[in-house]
Amino acid sequence: MLAPALAQVSVEIRDLRPNGITIDTLNYPLLRAWLRANVNGSPYTFGKSELSIVESNFSSKAISVAQPDGQGYQEVTWMTRSEGANRAEFIIATNTGTGSSPLGKHDRGNISQMRFCDPFGIQIEEFNFGSAVLPGSSDYTTLLVRAIAAKKNNRGVEVNTQLDSITFSSPDFSYRWIGSYVSTQPPPVGIAASTGYYFDIIFKPSRTGYYKEYAVLHYEGGQKDYLLLRANGFGMPETRSLTITEPNANITLTPCAPYTVKWKGYRIGAPTYVDWSPDNGKTWDTIGFSMDSTFLWKTPGIITDSGRIRIRQELGNFDQKNLTHPALRTPVSTIDWNSVGDKLIAGYESGKIAEWNKVDGMLIDTFVVSGISFPVSKIQWIGIGYINDTLVYGVYRSPATSQETFVLFSKGKLDPILSSNISSSTILNSVHRIKNELLLIPKRGRTIRKLSIIDGKELTGFTFAEPITAFSPGNGDKGSIALLDGSIHVIDLNTMSIITTLSNPALPLMAKVSLSRDGAFLAAGTMLSESSLYSSASSEVHVFDIASKTIVRSLRNSSSDVIAIDFNATNQFLATGFAGFPQISVWRLPTNVFLGQLANHSGFLTDVKYGPDGKSLASSAISADNLKTMEFAFPETDTATSLIRIEPSKPIIVSADLGDAIMMHPTDSILKVNLCNGGKGDIFIDYAYFREGIHFSLISKIPNTVKIAPGDCIDIGIRVLARDNGPLIDSLFFGFCSQEFFLPIKVNGVLRSINPLAQGKKLGPACLNETIQTEIELIRNDDPVPVTINRLQTKSPAIKILSSISDTILQPGQSLSVKVQFSPKQLGEELIEVLAYHSGLTLYEVPIVLKGYGDGTDVAVPGVIACIPELKQRTFTLSNASMNEVRLDSVVITGSAFTLATALPLILPSRSQKDITITFAGTLPDSGEIMSCSFYPCATAKSIRIIPYSAKATITLPQLKADPRGRASMPITISVNERNAYSGKQEAIVEFTSNQGIFLPDTVTSTFGVVSIMSREVWDDTRTTRIRFEGAIPKVGTLCVISGFVGISNVHESPLVFADSVTFFSKSMQTNFVNGSLQLSNICPELFLTGQRMAKINGVFPQPAHDHINLSVQAFETSEVKLMLTDQLGRNHEIMKYPMFAGDNALQFTVPPQMESGAYILKLMSATSIVLDAIPIHIIR
Repeated sequence: MLAPALAQVSVEIRDLRPNGITIDTLNYPLLRAWLRANVNGSPYTFGKSELSIVESNFSSKAISVAQPDGQGYQEVTWMTRSEGANRAEFIIATNTGTGSSPLGKHDRGNISQMRFCDPFGIQIEEFNFGSAVLPGSSDYTTLLVRAIAAKKNNRGVEVNTQLDSITFSSPDFSYRWIGSYVSTQPPPVGIAASTGYYFDIIFKPSRTGYYKEYAVLHYEGGQKDYLLLRANGFGMPETRSLTITEPNANITLTPCAPYTVKWKGYRIGAPTYVDWSPDNGKTWDTIGFSMDSTFLWKTPGIITDSGRIRIRQELGNFDQKNLTHPALRTPVSTIDWNSVGDKLIAGYESGKIAEWNKVDGMLIDTFVVSGISFPVSKIQWIGIGYINDTLVYGVYRSPATSQETFVLFSKGKLDPILSSNISSSTILNSVHRIKNELLLIPKRGRTIRKLSIIDGKELTGFTFAEPITAFSPGNGDKGSIALLDGSIHVIDLNTMSIITTLSNPALPLMAKVSLSRDGAFLAAGTMLSESSLYSSASSEVHVFDIASKTIVRSLRNSSSDVIAIDFNATNQFLATGFAGFPQISVWRLPTNVFLGQLANHSGFLTDVKYGPDGKSLASSAISADNLKTMEFAFPETDTATSLIRIEPSKPIIVSADLGDAIMMHPTDSILKVNLCNGGKGDIFIDYAYFREGIHFSLISKIPNTVKIAPGDCIDIGIRVLARDNGPLIDSLFFGFCSQEFFLPIKVNGVLRSINPLAQGKKLGPACLNETIQTEIELIRNDDPVPVTINRLQTKSPAIKILSSISDTILQPGQSLSVKVQFSPKQLGEELIEVLAYHSGLTLYEVPIVLKGYGDGTDVAVPGVIACIPELKQRTFTLSNASMNEVRLDSVVITGSAFTLATALPLILPSRSQKDITITFAGTLPDSGEIMSCSFYPCATAKSIRIIPYSAKATITLPQLKADPRGRASMPITISVNERNAYSGKQEAIVEFTSNQGIFLPDTVTSTFGVVSIMSREVWDDTRTTRIRFEGAIPKVGTLCVISGFVGISNVHESPLVFADSVTFFSKSMQTNFVNGSLQLSNICPELFLTGQRMAKINGVFPQPAHDHINLSVQAFETSEVKLMLTDQLGRNHEIMKYPMFAGDNALQFTVPPQMESGAYILKLMSATSIVLDAIPIHIIR
């Protein structure tokens, strides 16, 4: 559809609760939100078809959209597709523009999530039935359904998740339900949380060929989970061009005979490896490689009649170039090739476009956008490209203004020949040239706008039914587009009409699409999903076969956004680039094998593009190596069908020990008898190399095919450059007759003798951040040979090396002096390490530790001092946390209320404390006075505010009960509210009165200070107790606890009364006294003691008694009791002791014979002679 005029669309979302909660989850999984739309500033009522809801990387349509309420908000209801994330984006796409809301959010924790899992409970996204299931047969696999998250009831307990059904996109798939130990009932059924329910997926094909379908879990009345199903693999033909031409028939050779292997169809510039198998292909050895189509081979000394030759080319890049220039070091946004593929352009953040020659890597031309002042101004190139051999275009966005601009450049001219601002209705995602027009692809917009590259004017665009998420221009005639409803289309770029539609509801939204050169395949990279408790952030790449509209390849190995996808010219390989990674990944499509990486930047990729030939690659990144090009080869192999027969040299190798070698000082040696020929025939040395080649090298290269006659030896010149100390071992390998043998070589590396002359040298002292300069004799070369000092390094910010040291050579005995700048950053001593790197080594540096000293004061003083008028002097503490001595030079106090009593200067040694005293000499105003202190060194100033103390306190005596046979502890509690806290020792007096006979205090304790009883005077029946407290009065708590004996007096209870006329702490503290009382317990009204009643007598019989008495006793605890009879004269007659158990007890005793007839009191007593119960009884004898 032709595009109408564009409009500005804005979307608001209503806040439902604080903290940005805008989504209602009451009817989960049905969610609700309230949206308000405006078009060009005017209210707009949108419909369901215009609204898309994006959760993570899935989109959905609303179930209902209400009419606007009084505030213009429309209620939107949808079925969530979230896999655990709690956010959603609302996109309204009208005929005239597109707008999106701020991210909606909810905070519901108990959600339902159901997944397909393998039999071990691991979540899966795809299952492959293999490639051998034919019509008429069937196959099945056992999988699990698990509720990995479940809703909770109002008691917080997880409830079952309702599995409604399992469906399939093809009737050739079905399922057989098994269930779990909880239930075997098939769907619809409640699934217990975290319990696996087994079922079989049955595949019974009705046709031959490839299957790519999906299964769907339907649960909770609308939620879904998808499982992709694959069967009978999709075959993609492999294109192979590498072919052996010789040998092409069976041949017979002798050992070490030269033979030329030939081939065709190789990738020029990439090595072709030649492999040899002596056992008809069971084992292979690489015998060499060639950069052309021939390889001169010397037959091996292995006797065989079944040898074969194989050639191969491996995946890899070669002729890699970093396209760099001092003026082009900023990140590259995007790149493009010319039509031939020998040149490319790159757009830089600095506002430049540069053209490069791919062949030699040289800069050809530079174009600059006007008005850009990097780094103050930075731009992002949305798209650049060639129009023809002389014109280059670009579209860029200025982040500062969000203005997007089209520019046109002519070769040879620095500034643009045409510049035109693009109206800002929608942010552009990409720009592509189709003939003489630019297609402006919006970010989440429906309309593709068109721009004339001739005059920069906007042309009539084209509007799609849904917002666009990805676009690819394909081959210029056919392109591809992905929309926000999840659909993917192949389109005619001339008419913008849809040719083919590809869709799969199991797939997330697409961020990138790419159409193969021949239009047979389409690659699509998904948006990055949002991480949650139930799913990790991931993205996927899928390849569609356009003819069958099916997914034929899938790649799931990334946790970042796809930034580039591109097919090579033969559709054999797909290159992918991911945000957050510096490598380009390569995927071999016919074999569905991930091959590895082709390029490696030091920063993250921004763009990847194949050259027109499909064998060149350019990549850009946010790094110093911001632009690279490379040629690359793909893996191919060909094995000769013919056999090689080899029908019938003895080298003598002696290992070499070259003694000592000073590190990084070259030493040459000639080995004369270490490689000799002990056989009967000549030995031809084809090549020689060191296994590691780190410490050893050849003085001169051993010529190819050098001959060693029988009994002869050859001279081997070895150069030693020891890069390590201790024994250094390597092996010199020789190639001979397709064999390799090696000569072990050993040398002892000796450490360099570099003397750290400045070790422990003192810098300073200097005040913090003060700068001093000095010259230091740093190191001396004590070796007999020169040494190269490459550089000096220190990580300490306190020192800066002013002398320029770069590859400075020190002769034997020569010292290196440097000028340094020292500026201490901390007090006291700081160990500063200077590293001297030498001889080109990175693992062996010389550490020199200097001692820097920083002066200053780290003195702690109280910020505020509260004073009371009763104390004429206040003493407080100064703390010196410095490593150095500090001196208090002067003290100035504003006003006249205080004078300093401590003599100055006052010395504070390192890590010490000292007290100073001020004397109260006048009236202290409410605003207080300021005491300014000046400390040496470095003239450090500290201030102390002196203010009058003010507080309110409540002191409380308890309401206490006590047994007069023991002691009582009486806590005095306090609650203090201070305007400013009082620091220092506090002295307080507490005085109260009590009945002198009831309570005798003898002990007082406190956890907050020292407390003592000053007096316990008695006047009449009143005892006055005075207590003194010294310490820190608590803000809230028990000031002290008074303990003493409790006795019986003439009263049961005594008031505890404070003497409020006694000042507690200070007149500055308003004190509220709350009196208490002490009441005697276990006392009869007649002031007799009562015992704790552990038992009672329920009955006695017979009554009157003669010889025996029976008692029924109810006991409240297990104990021992005794029985006693008391006559009318008060005489006691103990009968006996009984064990008594909790509950009902029956006791019987015999009346003593001396007891006469009469009335008695039978007493039930405790073991401590306390009367528990008593009952009268008559005895008749």
